[in-house]
Amino acid sequence: MKRALPLALAACLALGCLTPAPGPDGVVNPDPYERQNRLIFAFNDGLDRVIIEPIGRVWRFLTPRLVRTGLDNAFINLRFPVRAVSCLGQGRVTHAGSETLRFAVNSTIGVAGLWDASSRLFGMPFYDDDTGQMFAAWGVGTGPYWMIPLLGPSNPRDTVGYILDGFLNLTPSYAAPVAWANGRAIAVPTIDRAREASLDYYLFVRDSYLQRRAAQVAETGPMQRLSPEEQEAGPADELYEVETFEEDEADAGPGE
Repeated sequence: MKRALPLALAACLALGCLTPAPGPDGVVNPDPYERQNRLIFAFNDGLDRVIIEPIGRVWRFLTPRLVRTGLDNAFINLRFPVRAVSCLGQGRVTHAGSETLRFAVNSTIGVAGLWDASSRLFGMPFYDDDTGQMFAAWGVGTGPYWMIPLLGPSNPRDTVGYILDGFLNLTPSYAAPVAWANGRAIAVPTIDRAREASLDYYLFVRDSYLQRRAAQVAETGPMQRLSPEEQEAGPADELYEVETFEEDEADAGPGE
């Protein structure tokens, strides 16, 4: 098993170096495995509707917005090694130092990261980098777009990055289900709007992922952490990470 993991990671990175061949019109198809991807997407979406979404809605009903926001801040804070290592791997030592300082401030003044004190009090920049972005800076290509069972959209390069990010993430294993339920609860209104507005939900998710990932890879400066008021007016294609807080009274939990 110990030997199999490095081989699997190396194979995924090798796939990332293989750019899909252009079609007859000279345009590269980023989704050459669309038929298989749609099957996996249908499985993921069905599982979400039957099990994961109801859990998110129950969590959303039981927890006030302040609790959900605080937990989200805490889990973002625990991912600081992912961001710091990625910045270092791209030669951005100052950015890595900034992320380390953010972690120290948020873990102390911010009460274990529940409050983003580094942004609110000191206006410290936030560099939302990950290992997949570091590989991109090294010249590793994305490879073909693919859907992963349970996890969703990705590609060979980002799959390897996701696995390595898991080793760097400080979130304890026993807290992972809480992070998962809280993240899905936050995403409830955004995903609802995406499903209602899209004629083909698969294409919406695929194109949103590809565009967002390309923007993240191209980004070299700090990212702006949105306040709740800014999130309320934020874009609707941040499917799994940004809560827009546009809630009906029937959807609001106690304490909201």
